[in-house]
Amino acid sequence: MREQGIILRYKNIPQLKDKIFVNPAWLTDCIYKVLDYSVIESEGEFDRTHLEKISQTIQPQISADELLALLKDFNLIFEIERMDKKWFICPQFLPSEIKGKDLYSVESHRKSKKIQYSFTLSYPKFLPVSTFLKFLAKHGKNHIHYWYSKNELLFIEKDKAVDTKCIRTKEERSITISVQDKDSKTSQRLFEELLNIDFPSDLRVSVNEGNDFVEVKKLQDKIKKEAQATQIESIENKSLNIQDFWFLFGKETQQKNEIMKNNALKNRFEEATEIEIPALLEQVKAQYSKIPSYQRGTFNQLKSEFADPPNNFRLSSWKSRFSVWLSNLSFEVLENQDEPVVLSKKQVNNEKMTREDIFISYSHHEEDQPYFDEVQRQLKTLRGYGLKVHIWDDTQIRTGDVWLEEIRKGLAKTKVAILLVSQNFLGSKFINETEIPAFLDMLQSDGGKLMPVLLRKVPFQLHPILKNYQFLNANNPLN
Repeated sequence: MREQGIILRYKNIPQLKDKIFVNPAWLTDCIYKVLDYSVIESEGEFDRTHLEKISQTIQPQISADELLALLKDFNLIFEIERMDKKWFICPQFLPSEIKGKDLYSVESHRKSKKIQYSFTLSYPKFLPVSTFLKFLAKHGKNHIHYWYSKNELLFIEKDKAVDTKCIRTKEERSITISVQDKDSKTSQRLFEELLNIDFPSDLRVSVNEGNDFVEVKKLQDKIKKEAQATQIESIENKSLNIQDFWFLFGKETQQKNEIMKNNALKNRFEEATEIEIPALLEQVKAQYSKIPSYQRGTFNQLKSEFADPPNNFRLSSWKSRFSVWLSNLSFEVLENQDEPVVLSKKQVNNEKMTREDIFISYSHHEEDQPYFDEVQRQLKTLRGYGLKVHIWDDTQIRTGDVWLEEIRKGLAKTKVAILLVSQNFLGSKFINETEIPAFLDMLQSDGGKLMPVLLRKVPFQLHPILKNYQFLNANNPLN
């Protein structure tokens, strides 16, 4: 911009639509003054106070709001909120990778959210630094638990978790996208967005874990001009199934079009939460007499496995197996309208379990038990004042109940989570891998509250997730 020597007007920026800049170089200097050495030292992070301080040093005068609008319009920053305060992040000054305990938490989140590989874009000659930085600037505000670096970002895109990674080395220049449940629509949107940022003529794409690349232009032409084509040649001279790439262009595969039996019900199973699945299973069971005898054993096994999950149970894998079983049925489960009808997606959303419980998360260690008992007593006292307080903790699990299933049900109804944090709490694998991720889902989807209470002085600031939340008594532990 410094060398263009033109007059600038940003009519699409409300804060600047009435201004004309006759000196583009001056505008560039303003940006550099904001992104100064102090921002570099703080790894790209600054607040409004910094903006206001810089704006006061610039002549002719430009306000903090105008500077902020420019930075956002240039895709130089994204905004986050931490400890009830707004911060601004400049991606180009972020650390190059996610490290330490954060990395362990990222891996756990990838598994719990079923984030699956979607595609890789390869840039054979040159991948501009700005390509991924622009992508970061757009999606950084939707980050998951502050997990981002100059080359990585975990974020939410229209209710789907997305994991992105950029590699810029002498040997490799690529951007890889992984999406929750490998959602095709999300993958397609992000694929198109990256093409709009930078689309060199030799750009390549892989849908096979970074192997078997195809030139994007060649792929586009093949799909557009040869509708009946089934094969395409890769850069490595291998013959690939062109249908494997269709999801990037919004096309359904022929395989999906052929398997239409019980498609509506399969979709509902794929979208259902653990709380909603039992009702769908009952829909199938209502027509049990129609199921051929040789297919009943598989249905009973899947139903039993869901009711009493084994240690290695994965819901995504279970859903895939159940979907295959539905496809092999010789009749439509929903064809008999006299049978109970499975709720539509809209109806399911309206019927979802209301979050209204207070969930107490604690370690069962004998040192922590007295504090748990006291919190229970205090909350129950509130009922005496006419307040509707619904408390859930694992003492409500009755003999004979499937304990993990009951805990999952309790987590699904949680509106407020009280965390009794101690060394024993921080060391619990179950709390870290099951309960805390569920609480974070609650915060993201339903605006719940997380209330960490410090029982004893422990380095909670090192915890990759809890370090970002305000403790009720961070400076005054109960013990």
